[in-house]
Amino acid sequence: MAEARAAATAVKAVPVLATPEDYAATFEGFKPGTKVLQDLCARFHDRNTYSPGGVEGQRETERRAAQKEVVTWILRRMGQIKGDENA
Repeated sequence: MAEARAAATAVKAVPVLATPEDYAATFEGFKPGTKVLQDLCARFHDRNTYSPGGVEGQRETERRAAQKEVVTWILRRMGQIKGDENA
């Protein structure tokens, strides 16, 4: 029974459809893309993720962390073509 539950909740790998070069072309090689990336960083990445306030604060913290993770993914993908070791 426990094995069935574990299998049902297992996260499936998502195939990567966009290359690091695609991310760079979108967010670095395209002027509006650069503005969009700067906006995303300012709104969701370059801010504190912690929000005080009990259960509601925990939910807000988790929401902010999830938003930050998306922008971090974009930045990491772009860093892969530059040889960034942290990508």
